[in-house]
Amino acid sequence: FGLQSQILGALFGEGKEQGVFDDAVDTEAAVQLCTALSLGMLVLGSLGIDPPPRKGWEDLIGRLVASVTP
Repeated sequence: FGLQSQILGALFGEGKEQGVFDDAVDTEAAVQLCTALSLGMLVLGSLGIDPPPRKGWEDLIGRLVASVTP
C-alpha cells in the first residue's frame, strides 16, 4: 500500500494547501483511516456483504468531510 499511501498523502497535502482540509488534521492518520476503510470494504465484499444504499454513503461521507474542513 506504499504507492496508495503516497497518493493519498499528496491529495491530503493539496487539500490542506487549498483550504479543503483543516491543517490540524494529521495527514498520516487520515491516510491510514482511508486505507483501513478500503481494506474493510474489500473484506466485506469478499464475504458477500453489500454496501448500504448510495444515499446513505453520500450523507455519511459528506458529514465526515465537513468535520475536517477549516
